[in-house]
Amino acid sequence: MTSPSAPLFSIVIPLHNKEAYIRETWDSLVAQSYSNWECIIVENRSTDQSLQIVQQISDPRLQLLISEAAGPCSARNQGVQLARGKWILFLDADDLLPPNYLEAKRKVIEQQPGRDLYTCPWVEKDPQGKSERHDPLGARVSQEEMIASAFVYPPFAIHTTIIRRQLLTPEMQWPESLDQGLCEDAIFWFKLLHQGGIAFHDDTQAIYRTQTENFRNQVKNLANLSQSYEKIIKANLQFLQDRNLKPTARQAYFLYTFYQKMEREAGTEKLESIQKNAQLNLAKIFPKLSPWDQLKIKIKQLITPK
Repeated sequence: MTSPSAPLFSIVIPLHNKEAYIRETWDSLVAQSYSNWECIIVENRSTDQSLQIVQQISDPRLQLLISEAAGPCSARNQGVQLARGKWILFLDADDLLPPNYLEAKRKVIEQQPGRDLYTCPWVEKDPQGKSERHDPLGARVSQEEMIASAFVYPPFAIHTTIIRRQLLTPEMQWPESLDQGLCEDAIFWFKLLHQGGIAFHDDTQAIYRTQTENFRNQVKNLANLSQSYEKIIKANLQFLQDRNLKPTARQAYFLYTFYQKMEREAGTEKLESIQKNAQLNLAKIFPKLSPWDQLKIKIKQLITPK
């Protein structure tokens, strides 16, 4: 249970070689108009000055854990174990929050009580200053469609969403098997969306910086991405099987689109084993699609130049 003196929000930050960004990320927390929060920074094997920068911070709301965690998933799970707040926010060490972020979350909890996840849009910013807004998928489509897409694709950025701490049971933890892989949140969100109710709000935005050092999800390594997604798909299938569920026709469609893209990119890069694996999966998945999706795919294949 949350003690009377516990903060409302616990912000968990895995830290690995982010010396150029971690102070600015921390400053975006200090600038929050709502102050009842704690921050747990889990330092895991940095070889730059990241740890020394955090050690210079003097704020009673900061907990610093020096860990031998192998990657961000392990670090986040360790941070949750120390968290005292009712709500958890996962924030990467190179991302930012606008000053009204936590206050907006507090308000939406009051306005739409009883949910387990509250999520908002985010803005991606590159080093050249270009920005692009993204809305969480569920704000534009039905929850059924969102869950179908989440079988393969993460529905929103990590730091857009606060999560009720009680929801983060051991089964719902971050997938540590993907600590050396990519797109680890494709497993995390898929599980959570089956467990808790979600609310959307549009009165704040998270800030997601792209093309920073060690930026995991834009590493152009098709072999690593393919290996990671084999683990993701296997884990999400197992999650459904454990609940006596099978992938829906719509989930099969999103999986099909993923292997289509993988097949094209592997062909361009002449990665024959990845291309062949994608082709085999496309053949297996196609019969599981709805008749309408099958027809759309056939028509597109007919009109698309070879």
